Formats: sequence, structure tokens, C-alpha cells
Amino acid sequence: MPKGYAESVQNDTNEIIDPNIRQYYEIIKLITRGDLFDIERLKAIVDINLGKYNYLLEVDENTKHFYDTGISVANGRFEADGTYVTDGTEGFATWGPYTAVPEGTYQFTLNYEVMSNPNELQQVGEFDVAVDAQRIAVVPLTPGEQSVTLEVDFDGYASTSQLEYRTYVFNGVQLKLKSIEIQMVNTDEN
Repeated sequence: MPKGYAESVQNDTNEIIDPNIRQYYEIIKLITRGDLFDIERLKAIVDINLGKYNYLLEVDENTKHFYDTGISVANGRFEADGTYVTDGTEGFATWGPYTAVPEGTYQFTLNYEVMSNPNELQQVGEFDVAVDAQRIAVVPLTPGEQSVTLEVDFDGYASTSQLEYRTYVFNGVQLKLKSIEIQMVNTDEN
């Protein structure tokens, strides 16, 4: 999902960051929301079907990500299956997306696989959740596990606070990061 898309839909504006996708979004809005027989709408329908706007969706060959999740990565590479494999360098492998803290309680699940642990460490890294760069929950990554889950209650944080979730890998360890799943926890007691 392009950065700014959710805000665009929610606020009925165009807050998409990427200038090409922002322009394409305007064309799609005209086609899907414009007056039925408006000449500009009809022209846009013909043009989009003839591929006139395809250049707006082309990806630069130097781009190293499939889409902008807001998550930053380092010390590794993406595989063809979409997983991210770290290269053994100690440090943060993933971090971000620096988004507004939601209300409620959420579960954050990291699915991973230890590819290499030459030092036979009992703990190969950490997965944490932070608000305004302050860690509020952390769980160790161990060789025997395939996933870890953190449950975090965000009630009481300012709406301007920034959320991020991070994966830290210890020296020499190669991890395959398969997915990060985020799910709201139903706290109704009905």
C-alpha cells in the first residue's frame, strides 16, 4: 500500500507521498467518482485502457523494495519469495514504520527461521515494540522458536506518538524474517 493511501481514503484527500502514484490516484478517483458522462472522465477511461498512464506505475530498476511499507531494512537482502535474510552483521535488521500509535491492544507476531548460528547462541536477537524511540515491550529470539508474539496496550499514549517495531540480530546470526503480523485484540468482555 503506498505511503499516504490510508490517510487519503480516510480523509477523502490525496495524501500519497510518491508523486507518480499520487497522479495515478487522481486519475482513478476521476474514473471511479466522477460524473457519469463527464467528458474528462470518459477520456480518462479510454486513456487508462490504452496504457497512457502505465509510465506512472513503472518501478526504477535501482529500487530495492517491492512496495513501501514504511519499514526500513539493513544488513541483509530480500529473497524471491519476499522474505528478508540477514547477513550476520549485528544490529537492527528491520525498524519502522513510525506511524501514529493506535488505540487499543495489539498482538505483534514475528515469524522467522534461524539460518545460521555459528556461535551457538541461546538468544539470537530481539523483537521489540517502541513508542517515540522508547522500548515498551521486548521478546528474545531463540534458535528453537519459529515465531514470537508481543501483546501491547497502547491506551494512554498521545495520538502524536510514533510507533515502530524492530528486529535486532546478534553478531554472526543469519535470520530469515518471514513476516510480521499485527492483529487487534478484542478486549470486549461480552
